[in-house]
Amino acid sequence: MTRKQGVTAQISGYTLLGNSTVNNYGNNAIGFSWRDGIPITAVRQATFGIATYNGNDGFQISVPASTTQQTLRVYVGISAATCRFTASLSGNAPMSYTDTSLQSPNFNADNGVYTLTFRAATANQTLTVSVIEFNNLNAGMMTLQAATLQ
Repeated sequence: MTRKQGVTAQISGYTLLGNSTVNNYGNNAIGFSWRDGIPITAVRQATFGIATYNGNDGFQISVPASTTQQTLRVYVGISAATCRFTASLSGNAPMSYTDTSLQSPNFNADNGVYTLTFRAATANQTLTVSVIEFNNLNAGMMTLQAATLQ
């Protein structure tokens, strides 16, 4: 996992959801570029990420939520399945969001970016995001490609 150099990490490492194993892959249709990263300093058009291959498996990440507006972008891919994207904000007035619009009915991969602009009602809350693949064939794939927080 590459992170921005010189700042405290805000995006958690991923947690695997389900019974699958994590697989690395390197043929993403979209390339990501960055500079000032660690341990990989700079990359142009990186096409790698992590994937799961069983239905009802996926990934979860979290970020601290403050009273200042923030934007989280989560880049995912799906093949022969549907992505169930959920986001929930902790605290006294919890917020929850679910989306299943990213679908790939066959083995042609489809990529998407979920953009969440959020602000916590009080300090020290957490925004938790899950991306889960679900399908009827248990033959699909879910990828987590990147996440950014501004």
